[in-house]
Parts: sequence; structure tokens; C-alpha cells
Amino acid sequence: MTHSCPSKTKPWKKLTKLAKKWQTQSLVHAFSSDPSRFNRYSGECEGIFVDYSKQCIDDRVFAQLLELAKTCEVEAKLSYMFNGNLVNHTEQRAALHTALRDVNPTPLLVEGQDIKPIIKMTFEQMATLCEQIHRGDWQTREGQKIKTLVSVGIGGSHLGPELVYQALGNHHTRHLPCLFLSNVDSNTVKSTLEQLDPASTLFVIASKSFSTPETLRLAEVIKEWLGNGVDYASHVIAISANQQAVKEMFNLPEANCLTLWDFVGGRYSIWSAIGLPIALCYGMDVFKSLLAGAHALDQHCRTEPLATNLPIVLGLLDCWNTNFRHTESHALLVYQDALALLPAYAQQLVM
Repeated sequence: MTHSCPSKTKPWKKLTKLAKKWQTQSLVHAFSSDPSRFNRYSGECEGIFVDYSKQCIDDRVFAQLLELAKTCEVEAKLSYMFNGNLVNHTEQRAALHTALRDVNPTPLLVEGQDIKPIIKMTFEQMATLCEQIHRGDWQTREGQKIKTLVSVGIGGSHLGPELVYQALGNHHTRHLPCLFLSNVDSNTVKSTLEQLDPASTLFVIASKSFSTPETLRLAEVIKEWLGNGVDYASHVIAISANQQAVKEMFNLPEANCLTLWDFVGGRYSIWSAIGLPIALCYGMDVFKSLLAGAHALDQHCRTEPLATNLPIVLGLLDCWNTNFRHTESHALLVYQDALALLPAYAQQLVM
């Protein structure tokens, strides 16, 4: 596979020239001179409708954007990612969040190991935890059932689960209410803990490295709040790639510890065990539906031709606006309060 610099390619040079035209041309003129513009520059996939007809492009620009994608071997690089090849050159890792939502049993090797069985085992562990808590079999040390869940984490360990929790709202049966702790501000922590009964509260503490200062500080506060020296097994579930650090802090049994892997970046980890709060609140079936929806879009991205491949098209438009039109800001506006966290979640993905 080649790794040529995109700015040295012929399509890039042609797009640079075409961008100058759009310094004076208006979208009003583009629509008035082309009645079919909306139909040509829009598409739908899995119930998501994308209208990009209001972008400052025409057929010549769009053709060169597609040619740029071909020249830079975007489709081949997508296959590299989906197949588990090393694509994160900074950390020398694969990026296989897509494997988390792919139930196909076909082996997928990372450094010679088939990762499908370990993913399946983690999801089965999540399902077991959900069943125990939803049936009331999970008893706290005080002999009570779990009535409230608290998700503890920051960044990728926090924004995804809270976004989904807010988005689903009461549209699905909620087994448990959930509070989210990511801020070490003492007033926030105090006001959150004041709403809880220690005898019926379960904490899900998530950190890929289990060395994030904010999460570790919150974990220490929780230990103190529950009572130092007690058996935390009935009140704490930990999600981390660093199981040794979890053991040193809480000494939890294996059943309470869920694993993360190096081949999943933290900001993409909602599809992993980081999504446990979603499953605990709404059920494992809802979490699996979330995975299925993401997988459907993965398949669209992997198989759809470039010209109608909506994720690719949006990426190319981002390239056009940033590199050729020199647009410095990208607004993501939501029109439902349930999706209020979507801009923050998307921002961490882009950053």
C-alpha cells in the first residue's frame, strides 16, 4: 500500500483551483441553475438522512474529491482497518472498535490471536451481570437489591454511555436509574453522593489504563464513602485494561472485572464493556441493538461505492472545507435535548 502525501496528488491540485471559483459563486445560484441538486447531493442509510446539497460543491468538485479518495487508496485503507492491520501508527496498534459490533464468527487475528472469542466472552460476562442485577439476585453486603447505578469515568469512558442514556431516556424500559460522575469538583461529587443510599448503590468504575487522575480520585472518594476496609464486591464493578491496578485498589473478584483491549481506542470504547451502564439500565438486548445499528453502518461504509458511501462522502466534504475552503470551525447543532451530549462526544472523536 502506498502512503503518498495527498497534497502532492493531481486531484489535490485540481481541487485547489476549483476552490477559487467558490469564493465568488453562491449557493443560491447553484440551486437555481440545477433543479436536481438536492436529489443528487443527498442520501440515506439505516434511517439516517444526509443532505449535503448545501455544501459549496458542484459536479467537478465532487468528481475530484472522489478521485482524491481513489488516489489515496481510501477503500484499501478501510479494509486494512476492518481486517485488523496496524493503522494507529502513533501507538503501533490496530483500531478494531468495528469488531466489537460484528457478530460474524469468522476469526479476526490481531498479532496472531483470534479476538472474536475474547470479545464474546466479555459480552457474556456483561449479560450475566445484567441478569443477576435485574432479577434481584445481586445482593449488597447489607442484603439489599441494587436500586441506583453510578457510572464513574472521564472522556471516552464517560461521554458515550451518558450520551446513550440521555438519548434513550424513557423510550425503553429502564431497569435502573443512572448517575454519572466524571468531575472531581467536590460540590458535584457531594451533591451526587447525597442522592444515594450506600446500601443499594452500584458503582461502575471505568478507565482503560486505571491511572487517569480524575477517575482514581473519584474511586478513592467512593471507597471512603462506602467505608474503607469493607468488601467492595457487592458495590463495585471495574472496567479496565489494567486488571492489576483494579485488584490493588478494590481487590475485586474476577466476576466484577471486565476487560478492555489495546486494539480499541478509549474514545471508541462505548461498543465495548464501557457500554455496561447502558446494558444495566436498559437491558443487554438494547445494548446489542445499539451494536447492530453500528454494524449496519460499518457494512455500508465497507461495501458501498465511494460516490454513495455516506461516511466517505462526509469525510471528503470535511477535507474540502478544511483544506481548500479553509473553514476553521465546524458546528454540530442538535434540535432535541436528548442529544445534547452529541457535540461533546463527536468533538472527542475528531480531536
